[in-house]
Amino acid sequence: MRNILCVDDDSGTRESIKAVLEDRYNVFLAGDVKEAREILRKGSFDIILLDQALPEISGLTFLEELKNLIPGIPVLMITAVSLENTLAEALRLGAVGLIAKPFDIHELRHLVQQSIAASREPRAQAILQKGEEEVFPVRSPIGISAPFQKMLRIANELAKDNVPIFISGEKGVGKELIARHIHALGPRSSEPFYTVRCRQHSEESLVRELFGVTTPDHIPSKGAVDLAGSGCLYLDGGEVISRALKERIFSSLSAQENGPLCRARVIISSNNFNDYLKNSPNSNTEDLNAHHLQIPPLRERREDLPLLAYHFVHEFRHNLQSGISAIGSEAIQFMKMYSWPGNVRELRNVIERACLVYSTEKELQPAHLPKEISLALPATIIQTGLTYEQMVDDFERAIIVHTLERTSGNITKAAELLGTTIRVVSYRINTLNLKKYTNGK
Repeated sequence: MRNILCVDDDSGTRESIKAVLEDRYNVFLAGDVKEAREILRKGSFDIILLDQALPEISGLTFLEELKNLIPGIPVLMITAVSLENTLAEALRLGAVGLIAKPFDIHELRHLVQQSIAASREPRAQAILQKGEEEVFPVRSPIGISAPFQKMLRIANELAKDNVPIFISGEKGVGKELIARHIHALGPRSSEPFYTVRCRQHSEESLVRELFGVTTPDHIPSKGAVDLAGSGCLYLDGGEVISRALKERIFSSLSAQENGPLCRARVIISSNNFNDYLKNSPNSNTEDLNAHHLQIPPLRERREDLPLLAYHFVHEFRHNLQSGISAIGSEAIQFMKMYSWPGNVRELRNVIERACLVYSTEKELQPAHLPKEISLALPATIIQTGLTYEQMVDDFERAIIVHTLERTSGNITKAAELLGTTIRVVSYRINTLNLKKYTNGK
């Protein structure tokens, strides 16, 4: 087992990290730099988890010392403040990444195993540091809706297998998040999760990224297929991979020795399953045998929207020191009516903007939302196959129901808000069969 040294003055953090990692690593604990130096003199270590705010000697100061003391050892900084500035300074001093408090178990495990793997290959160091700047909509799957739970159950089952997986879904639904979730639950969770952004490469560049190159000095540089080891090779934007290149990827992996668990599992994602199939091989290869997992868009799982929205409010209340800690019921209703073409990522961006711009407010209100949301027509209205009269009825139904919910079913108050008479509102309530939304007043 590999050795890990965790240096943190908070005993709770030290013990939590040990509990998460001790089933896969030998974990040694130190409460300050002096104790860490003593432990380092007694043995060799594969990675150090180092708190930024240590007593007497800061973590960043000790990080500089470690560069000379143990050249090349990967160091992950632990911090609870100033994420962006701390990461930049820590990377400048030689750290390979950052662990933010409170940390996520899956993220911690992933960072540790990825950092150890990257330390063996200089080229992977730069990729790891670049990957730490990625912003994911959420850190673990969140959702109670039937479509999302159905997808998650399938994902959990697929984690137990070794068959390639193809994940499809619109932009922003969280395809990489689900891929990482599958990897974290599987038997390879302690091995690297290696990501290749296929859309960022030309065909020639993608070949080099996947299979490496030989320098003019005849020094081979490993590609992603080798760097992934026996972990997971995640290919984002799989629709741009040519048929010939897909065949080469799977042939290369199949040729690796020691059986299927000693070669990387492949997970490919794309925004559109049909676009991916255009370049699929005609032969019966592993590519065609891949399991297809489709992630539902946010508009098909509106039940999850409040959970996600409150998750992001909590995140930005902590990260941005925003005063917003709650979401008004009207704001939730407006968000539910919006179609969310950018899915969960768009929702996160909307909440982040509101928490930043209206940081002195306590509760997120419709006025804090972009106009395309606060003025949005209910998404259920914009459907094909409906007549003009049906769309008008759907629109009126949505407006009246929304207004009655605001007035707790009071018809008189609803008529006042709508700027019309009680008689007109009552008539439309009867014709549209909306009496269940009223209180009879």
